[in-house]
Amino acid sequence: MRRISVPEDYLILGLLISIALTGLYMRLALQLDVSGLRDYMSSLVLVHPLLDAEVLQPAFAIHFSLVQAFLIFFPFSKLVHVVGSFMTNYWVKR
Repeated sequence: MRRISVPEDYLILGLLISIALTGLYMRLALQLDVSGLRDYMSSLVLVHPLLDAEVLQPAFAIHFSLVQAFLIFFPFSKLVHVVGSFMTNYWVKR
């Protein structure tokens, strides 16, 4: 009998839940400087990181690290098939 859920599925689920919880914590419990975060993210895109201690709080660092881990793991997981299923449904209906 084949198992539907493998350990990597629980890793993905844990990452998604922890990303959601840290995001909710930052939104509801912390007072974040949104303009400072916007400047930090744009500096990352320009490959010239702006390190500001007031903007980079530990909760944001944990949340951002979890999102990066999820994005690294995404191409090697079953979640890639979700993108393909949307494209297949679009092509079949055309």
